[in-house]
Amino acid sequence: MKKITLEEIKNMPYVDFLAFIKEVNRPPGGKDSVRRMALNSFINFKSSVLHSGCNTGYCSFEMAHLTKCKTKAIDVNRNMVAAANEKLKSEPVQYKKNMSFEVGDAHKLRFKDNSFDLVFSGGSTAFMRDPSRVVKEYKRVCKPYGFVGDMCMFYKSDPSPDLIKKINDLLKIEIKPWKKDYWVSLYEKEGLELYYDYTADMPHDPTSKEVERYCQQMVKEVLKGYSNDIIEVAIKKFYGYMSLFNENHKYIAYSVLLFRKDEFKEQVSLFGK
Repeated sequence: MKKITLEEIKNMPYVDFLAFIKEVNRPPGGKDSVRRMALNSFINFKSSVLHSGCNTGYCSFEMAHLTKCKTKAIDVNRNMVAAANEKLKSEPVQYKKNMSFEVGDAHKLRFKDNSFDLVFSGGSTAFMRDPSRVVKEYKRVCKPYGFVGDMCMFYKSDPSPDLIKKINDLLKIEIKPWKKDYWVSLYEKEGLELYYDYTADMPHDPTSKEVERYCQQMVKEVLKGYSNDIIEVAIKKFYGYMSLFNENHKYIAYSVLLFRKDEFKEQVSLFGK
């Protein structure tokens, strides 16, 4: 077991801390969102899929388990990719053969044009430096008439500037109180056709006691063998993150969006698509 100090945990950035405790970082809507994306993009065991901003691989594994597709997944954070690859070691041989995780930047994908039947993000596009450039890359590597998908959160009502500042200070990025129209237009500006849209409120509004119990259970299960001091500091740190997100979620809804990469612009329609 790699030794770690209390100070290292206290100073650990958010993303590295999630990798350390192996938090799977489910997308908004969880399994239901992944299932909706899998069903409505029509992928199967012959399909090739790219998961961008994979974190520790939750959506990658779930998509592969559901469809048996060939999956490549990337993330800029080496610790996240290492955690995903560690989990991959325990998967059945079929998935070991058909899945790969690597360090990669969605702003400049290494893959050739027209490589994937589905390119998707479990909500990570919102945390990238230049989302418009990233969407261009998604479109480039997507096959003709393939799909580009996102499970994106958006603000259904305006949070306080102080809350936005706390979120940005934590994540070291510049989140703005984007509404759903922002995300739809980001993809449509690239000529992608909105093909499927499922929108809902966040499915659960946990109490502070529920957040506390979750953090304790999560950390204690993952950090078995570590000292009590390490475990307590990790729980406190994790609780601070989850409490902030829980407050933020009161202003948030989410969408499962799928856009098709059409080769020709369709004629306008009067009575529906």
